[in-house]
Amino acid sequence: MRGSHSIHTIHTGEHKVEMAISVLQRGGLVAFPTDTLYALGAHTFIEKAVRRVYEVKHRPLEMAVPLLIADALDMEKAAVHIPQVAW
Repeated sequence: MRGSHSIHTIHTGEHKVEMAISVLQRGGLVAFPTDTLYALGAHTFIEKAVRRVYEVKHRPLEMAVPLLIADALDMEKAAVHIPQVAW
């Protein structure tokens, strides 16, 4: 039997970004719209949260998920080896 999951979708309101940040910092998941579909977000550095993304999406652990970063310099925070072509 699969466990229940709490995914927070924040549609409107003046504090929606702050609410999403709070949920992510607590290890929760946030659904957010992109230009083509909804995406599921988790805090990159909270392993339990990332594992929940895989679980909720029924995604094999061998299949990578995209990592969205604000700046190219942020790659160094999340990657072990960065090929020169990435810069």
